[in-house]
Amino acid sequence: MAQRLRSALSVPRLGPASPPGGLRVSRTGGSEPWSIEVQIVTRAEARAVEVTRAPRTAIETFLEARDPAATSQITSTVTGIV
Repeated sequence: MAQRLRSALSVPRLGPASPPGGLRVSRTGGSEPWSIEVQIVTRAEARAVEVTRAPRTAIETFLEARDPAATSQITSTVTGIV
């Protein structure tokens, strides 16, 4: 995902600059839910629903394998289109 974000950000844009994509992960305590925010820059021809669904599913799968008892709040947002 990081490589795709880097390549999307290196493509010249037309119009106003889009905010960059990124990943923010936080957890206040061991028993608290994970708070994960995924911000994605996508290509214009991609469907936003599929673009946001893929990383969300990958994160959920990873967390389930790592700690099945952990809960999480995952937000996946398209922040820019190139």
